[in-house]
Amino acid sequence: MSCLSGVEYLVFTWKGVHRGMNIVFMVMCHKNAKQVIRLVHTLLREGVFVVIHTDSEMQDIEYKVIREFVQDNQQVFLTGQHMHGELDMRSLVDITLLMIKEAVRIEASKKIHFSYYCLMSGQDYLIKPVDKILEMLIHFYPKPFIGCAPYQKTTPIFFKFDNNKETIKWTRFVNNHIHNKVLWEIFRYIRYIQRIYYRIRKKTSRDILQRLHVDLYMGSAWWILPDKVISFILCEMEKKPAYIDVILDGSYTPEETFFQIMALRSPLKDMIQVRKYKDTKKDSRTWAIFTGAKMDKPFTGHPYYFESDDFEEIQKSDFWIARKFDETIDKNILDRIDKEILHIN
Repeated sequence: MSCLSGVEYLVFTWKGVHRGMNIVFMVMCHKNAKQVIRLVHTLLREGVFVVIHTDSEMQDIEYKVIREFVQDNQQVFLTGQHMHGELDMRSLVDITLLMIKEAVRIEASKKIHFSYYCLMSGQDYLIKPVDKILEMLIHFYPKPFIGCAPYQKTTPIFFKFDNNKETIKWTRFVNNHIHNKVLWEIFRYIRYIQRIYYRIRKKTSRDILQRLHVDLYMGSAWWILPDKVISFILCEMEKKPAYIDVILDGSYTPEETFFQIMALRSPLKDMIQVRKYKDTKKDSRTWAIFTGAKMDKPFTGHPYYFESDDFEEIQKSDFWIARKFDETIDKNILDRIDKEILHIN
């Protein structure tokens, strides 16, 4: 992909889907190989390609199942490198960029062009038929589908950037190596003092980025971005401006901030609606519920699994993708989605 490539104008043909508009789904997974393959089967159509990244800590037997599946399919590819993804650290962004680069390699080798890049987890599942999703993407192209909330002290984005590279390293060390509860509390207090010191000295990542004239945003880690935004991101990564490392190494959960910030610096920034933090969910088109599908479960920081009791809500939803699912917990919900929503026999 060349930097800031122009918009392709092609003609609609097959079932309302643009024969010249190619889409790549990028699937990040760490377990449940058979479920990942099941997901991929729901995605594959003419003009659709899939890039899979398997976590470096995935069990060998699971990886072998995915590798053998990929070898038999001309539209599905594995990244050559396999990294370990950790929440809150830059690894998830690095994995995503690795999948994007693999997609660019596919473009060059097959002499095609991807109009949209869709980021998914291996525990996601379509809740709208892929043909319908493709029709919507064609209709709205080149609109970015990404949730973006602005920097405000009353939202989690304040805490994410109220750190810097040093405090992030310290926190990671404490969490990984200090297991005694009393010592952990002592180190947590030291970390708090450290953060206050950097805040007073105006050396938090927020302060640094403001001096670099970088506006801060956050939203869901899952998105669908058009070629022009992806091209802009790759070009910026090549130029290596100082602000990128500040975002990736000096803030918590950069997978929920980096792509939002970059999209709103891209040539398509005017097509992105910046909303209040609680109103950004639908913009990503991926549905995750953090308080339980029945709204009677506590917030844990992770989305709850969808189960059979949630099918009616899924069926009524306007989202295109939902997460997360686990066949070992409830296989029937996926069977019903296949039969009654995706119309897969």
